[in-house]
Amino acid sequence: PIPINASVGMLLSLLIALIVTPWLALKLLKRHGPAGDAAHAGDGQAVGRADGHADGHAAGSMAARLQRLFQRLLGPFLEPQRGTRRRRLLFATMAALVLAAAGLAGVKLVVLKMLPFDNKSELQIVVDLPEGRSLEDTSALLAELSGVLDRTPEVLHYQAYAGTAAPINFNGLVRQYYLREGANVGDLQVNLVDRHDRKRESHDIAVALRPQLADIGRRHGASVKVVEVPPGPPVLSPIVAEIYGPDYDRARALGRELEQRFLATEGIVDVDTSVEAADARRQVLQIDRERAARLGVSQADIAQSLASGLAGLDASHLVDGSSKYPRPIRLRLPAADQASLDGLLALRVRGGQGQLVPLSELVQVRDEPWDGAIHHKDLLPVVYVMGDESGTVDSPLYGMFDLVGQVADTILGGLAISLIFGRLASTVLTLVVIPLLYYSLLSIRSRKHKHTPEESFA
Repeated sequence: PIPINASVGMLLSLLIALIVTPWLALKLLKRHGPAGDAAHAGDGQAVGRADGHADGHAAGSMAARLQRLFQRLLGPFLEPQRGTRRRRLLFATMAALVLAAAGLAGVKLVVLKMLPFDNKSELQIVVDLPEGRSLEDTSALLAELSGVLDRTPEVLHYQAYAGTAAPINFNGLVRQYYLREGANVGDLQVNLVDRHDRKRESHDIAVALRPQLADIGRRHGASVKVVEVPPGPPVLSPIVAEIYGPDYDRARALGRELEQRFLATEGIVDVDTSVEAADARRQVLQIDRERAARLGVSQADIAQSLASGLAGLDASHLVDGSSKYPRPIRLRLPAADQASLDGLLALRVRGGQGQLVPLSELVQVRDEPWDGAIHHKDLLPVVYVMGDESGTVDSPLYGMFDLVGQVADTILGGLAISLIFGRLASTVLTLVVIPLLYYSLLSIRSRKHKHTPEESFA
C-alpha cells in the first residue's frame, strides 16, 4: 500500500494544481480588477517618488515584462474563438505525456519500485519442511545449509535454531516469526561483516546465496527462504495472494494450484503457502481402555509415561554448593529412542498387581492425515500463497502483475481470489474514477440548465 498511496498522492497533487488552484484563484481574485491595479500602481508611483525614480521604473518594467510573458504564453488559450480548441489540444498533450511517463515502467525502461535496497549487516534464512518431518531432519538440513554459509567470505558468524524460532527481529514483528514452533521449522540467523569491510552489499550476497540454498532445500523437500531486512515497513511477503471461499478444502486445493503458478513464473522465488503438505501424515497413539482396565493401568499413568519419555520427568531436585537454586534430576529417553516409536512403546508401566506392562500392549498406533490449521483474516478463513521477486528486474510489482494476468484468465474454480493488487484498484476507483464521474454529471447538469461555470461550481 505504500507505493500505491505515494502514486495516488502525486496524482492528487497534479489534480489540485490544475483544477483546484485555478478555481480558487478565480473565486478569491475576481474582486481585484483594473481599479485595484490602478490603485496599486498609484501607490507604487508614490513609493517610487519617495525612494527614487530608479526603483519605480525597475518595478514597472518587471511588471510589464511579466505581463508580456503571460500574454504570449497563455493568451492563445484564452481567446474566445480559437482558445477552446487550443485548450483541448493542451490537455490532450498533457494526458499523452502522463501516459508516456507511466509507460516507461511498463516497458521496464524505468523499474517501478518504492524504496531501494539497503545495505544491512544481517540476513535470515527461514526453513519449512513438510509437516510430519522429525527434528533430526530439520537439524540435518540446517547443517547442510550452514556449509554454504561457511564458504561465503562475507559471513561473519551465524546461529541455527531447529524446532524453534530465532530471536524476534524487524521482520518478525509483522510475519510473526515468534509463533514458529515445531519439529519441521528452523531458522538461520546470519551476521555479515561490517559493510566497510566488504565489497558486495547485503542484497547482492542474498541473491548469490539464494540459488545454492534453494537447491539444497529441494533435495530435502523443504521451502528455504532468504529474508532480508526491509528498507521500509515489513510486510508478510513482497507478493501475497489471499484465497477466500465458502469451502476451505477447495480453497486449500486452489492454494496448491496457485503455488505451482508462482513456481512456474519467471523471477518468482521463495515461494511458500499456508497449506500443509498434501501427503503429510501423523501417527496417533490411542489408548486401549478395555485392556488397560483389565490390567489395572490408568490412562493418566500411560499418558505420563509417554510424556516422560519424550519431554522428560523431574524425579527430584539436587542441592549442591555450586548452584544458587536446586537443580532438577530429569529422567528421559536417549535422543535415539525419542525419535523411534518402538523405543518409546518399549517403556513399561506398573499394573494393578505390581506387574510391568509395556506400552505397546496398551496403545494402538494409527496413521492419520495431518490436521491442517485454518488461518483467518478479518474474521474470514483465508489461504495465503507468498513469494518474492529476484532477477534482472528485481521488483515484486512486475511479478505481481504477471500473476494477476494469469489469475484473470481462469478464476481458479469460481472462488474469489484477492491479491494485494486489488487495493490499487479500490484506491483508484475511490480517488479518481468516482470524482471524475461526479464532475462529468455536474457538467452535464450545468449545460442543461445553461448555468455559467462560476454558478455551477457555487
